[in-house]
Amino acid sequence: MSDALAFVRHEWAGGRLRAIRLDELAEAASVSTGHFARQFRQYYDIGAVAALERLRLARAASMLLCGNQPLAVVAKECGFADAFHFSKRFSRTYGLPPGRYRRSRTDHDADIPLAAAGLRAMAATLWPPTAIEQAVHTSAPPPLRTGGSYGQTFTVPFGLSLTQVRFMLATYSSTTSGATVTLYREDPGGDRARVAAKRIEPMVDNTTEWLTIPSYQHGSYYLELSEPVGTPTWWWHQGGIAAVGGTAHIDGAPVHDINFIFSATAVGPAAATTAAHQR
Repeated sequence: MSDALAFVRHEWAGGRLRAIRLDELAEAASVSTGHFARQFRQYYDIGAVAALERLRLARAASMLLCGNQPLAVVAKECGFADAFHFSKRFSRTYGLPPGRYRRSRTDHDADIPLAAAGLRAMAATLWPPTAIEQAVHTSAPPPLRTGGSYGQTFTVPFGLSLTQVRFMLATYSSTTSGATVTLYREDPGGDRARVAAKRIEPMVDNTTEWLTIPSYQHGSYYLELSEPVGTPTWWWHQGGIAAVGGTAHIDGAPVHDINFIFSATAVGPAAATTAAHQR
């Protein structure tokens, strides 16, 4: 099983989840197709092809909930022949066609079919815990002015849950500066729901601060520095685009070729569930 799942992880590493045949899995496991099929079903209580399809559908559901890509693009990224084939398979698993599912996004959890089939552990194996990091070549922007804000969007990949965000702050040597850091869950339609906030006052110059939060699922987030006192600022990287697809914002407006420095810890489903119980 581990060899077969390692093969799947490699094939899906680029982000496009192509359909993988049973004979490919068996070859990766160095056993016959029939033997692999029997062992997989015995271990997971579901067929191998059906299990991987459910994982691909869960990724598609996440894309529908967190983005605005056309259905044909979602279908292609998740390994379906076309939008019609994708819609048929999606409706069978989620009980709604993709378009209706997207329009009622606040009522759904993309991972429910994975939990129902006992596939959360497999998802954690295919999308292991990771750190979402920004570039390390930094410079300090001007101090945040009164009434202004600095912000950064970022995305937690499918299959992972956000547990902590860290960010690099500076004060231009002031010992009396302060600011509020707020993490929002960003809805593609423009609404933002506050996840956590922290008032940092006084701030220490050239320091790393953090927000530790209950586990939040994959999707889009917005981290904001606001309500300044003194000369607080947030270290940034100039001349590059965020590896996690983020965009910097100054006073709420997007700014290109700049990214505010942050890192985020995202964990797989099993670890997220354990952390939530511990809290």
